[in-house]
Parts: sequence; C-alpha cells; structure tokens
Amino acid sequence: YDEGCPLVLIAEDMPAALFKEVVESERNILGQAPGNIDSNEVTLRVSKEGGSSSSNLTTYINDTEWSSTGRIGVSMAALSAVKDVSFSRFRALSRLEEMKTYQFLQSRPRAAKLLAALQV
Repeated sequence: YDEGCPLVLIAEDMPAALFKEVVESERNILGQAPGNIDSNEVTLRVSKEGGSSSSNLTTYINDTEWSSTGRIGVSMAALSAVKDVSFSRFRALSRLEEMKTYQFLQSRPRAAKLLAALQV
C-alpha cells in the first residue's frame, strides 16, 4: 500500500466477509461482562502466583480471576491484543477498498501497467 505496488487479489468472498471470524472473536472477548454476584456469597483472595495478566499476584473473586478489564477471564494483555487486531482489521479493509479505486491506481506510478491493462 505505502509503496504503491499494485495488488491483484482473488478471494472466495468480499474483504469484509473474510474477516467474519475475527469480528466474532472480538465480540466474544469484548462482550464478556461480569455477571451479577450476590455480595453475601463473595470470597476475595489473593494468590502469590501470577494469573493471565502475568503479574506476581492474582486476585480472585470466588473461583474467578478478577480482571482489571472488567471482563471475566480477560487479561489486559488479551484485551490489548483484541484492540490491536480490531484496528488492523479496519485499516486493512479501508486500504483494500481504496486500492481498488481508479484514483488510487492513477496516483501510483508503480501501478501504471495494471491501470493500462484494465483500460483495454
């Protein structure tokens, strides 16, 4: 994209559909909000072993690891990774859409041969 190289892509579906599993995975991770916990049944404990967030201490509410993300079982590292993938997915889709336009090919000298072939 940045170098203006032409891209010829053959895919089974439109770009947005190709990312369907990524979108579903994002929704699964980001959609996990903590459930209602009866305060009479809450047991808090701190373990000296690191949890999924790789810290030296892990806080548990009952048997569930507490996460500062506010999501049950989702560490900050996992949430950050999902956010990175989400941004990359949107950027990739945007660039693929732009790269298929006449204006994009016309503005890239390295795409001149492809543009000429498409005009025949």
